[in-house]
Amino acid sequence: MTVYTISTDGDKSSVPSDVNVSGGGFSDGTEWVDFYLQILLDPVERDEEIRRLLANLKRSSADDKQVQTRIQSLMAHPQALASIVSQSRSGIFQVECRVLDENRVMGIGRIGLEVLFKGRFSDVASDAK
Repeated sequence: MTVYTISTDGDKSSVPSDVNVSGGGFSDGTEWVDFYLQILLDPVERDEEIRRLLANLKRSSADDKQVQTRIQSLMAHPQALASIVSQSRSGIFQVECRVLDENRVMGIGRIGLEVLFKGRFSDVASDAK
């Protein structure tokens, strides 16, 4: 799968994504594919989101010096928490799906979608107070 962001002037550029695919078939020849797609934040946006999360956690744990020390060390290296950020990039996208049989392309399909901003991943830490 390839995901493109579509700008307001119609230009498209590839953006990072992660996909989890499963599929199968039935004895009648019917085949199916399910996939979960995440359109990832770019690394700069992701690191900013992690810093916001850590700042919210720091405020909510002001009484615990041990937690404060650990949070401070993580703020210097936000990439260490990259795998926990489940916030998707918002915008208008085109997703290009290719159906493969081993290395041979059997078909290509495209779908347009819009991902709306509904809140930040880091908000969970400020809501936990």
